[in-house]
Amino acid sequence: MIIESKAPTRVDFAGSTLDIWPLYLFHPGAITLNAAISLYASCVIETHPAATTASNWFPATSSAKKVLPLSPRS
Repeated sequence: MIIESKAPTRVDFAGSTLDIWPLYLFHPGAITLNAAISLYASCVIETHPAATTASNWFPATSSAKKVLPLSPRS
């Protein structure tokens, strides 16, 4: 399975990400100044060929997450 996503890049001039829930709940009256520009951030998530089920990734007897190596897309 392949999941691809992209979103416009946001430039924060003042206030950072205080306009995003739930951060604005902790800063009443905060003001932000930001803009979306015509550059996009993108991400591609692809299942690893060796992982056939979720149990291969997170065994019930292990508390550590198994990290699979990333390979470049061809």
